[in-house]
Amino acid sequence: MAKKFRTLLFAGFMLHLLLLFFFSVWPNFLPETRFSIIYKTYLLPGPFFRDDRITTSYNLTISWKQNDQWSEPFNRAHQYFIKYYSNSNPRDLYVSRYLRANDQMIFFNAISNHEKLPEFPVFSQAFLPSVPTDADSLRVVITRKVAQNFSVRTDTVFNSIEPE
Repeated sequence: MAKKFRTLLFAGFMLHLLLLFFFSVWPNFLPETRFSIIYKTYLLPGPFFRDDRITTSYNLTISWKQNDQWSEPFNRAHQYFIKYYSNSNPRDLYVSRYLRANDQMIFFNAISNHEKLPEFPVFSQAFLPSVPTDADSLRVVITRKVAQNFSVRTDTVFNSIEPE
């Protein structure tokens, strides 16, 4: 009984490795079937080699107006990323990833739904402690960097000053 179980477990593992190979080398293997979607989402480690994730990255910066002066653009996720490389604390890397995903979700949802950004007090609360409490305006800039064919192109996806 134990030998059959080990044989079955080994066969299942080998099938899993074979599927990993096919989905990694040929990402369109079994395209858009229920099995491939579930397998790619829950069982395939990665995604490795997805062109859109390799070539395109987004950057969100904020700056605020205080005493009629605009601050330097600030990216809190990038600050944690730099902090990770200076002290090698994995927590900083995870915080950086979380902040980047959270910030992008806020803005991309607003942009894609053609909605206004949240009101200034609510919005500035989301970025505390980055934004000083006496700031009277906030500028949000989202840039996209595309690296393809040995060239890099950067363009502004969103530029807002709230309120003006």
